[in-house]
Amino acid sequence: MRNYQNLDLSLEIKNYNFDKEKFDKVGEYGAFEWIRPGHMEPKGELSLDEIRSVISQQYHQCLNYLDLMRNGEGLLCKTTMTVNELGKINVYEYIYFLSLHAQRHITQMKNNELKKENNFN
Repeated sequence: MRNYQNLDLSLEIKNYNFDKEKFDKVGEYGAFEWIRPGHMEPKGELSLDEIRSVISQQYHQCLNYLDLMRNGEGLLCKTTMTVNELGKINVYEYIYFLSLHAQRHITQMKNNELKKENNFN
């Protein structure tokens, strides 16, 4: 919430342009090549209940951030996203990225289930 770059929020809001096209592929399974860094590698240490709990906590954390930054403050903070070469993205774009990424994982899980079913037939 700190405006560490002393940006003018009203000016940032006025000049903001969301490039949805560059995000679209993030939600599509297999849409682009990306090698995850080592710290993102699944370790298989959590049970399904623990995973559900973590995802639920993260979801509620995102909702809290959106509530805290309901006036556009999320435009003032950016982070670099290497996935699909998104580059510098703001807090709102990051939360949108997370939702698209979750969508991609759901598709991947459904594909895995279909493969499993087809191997048994």
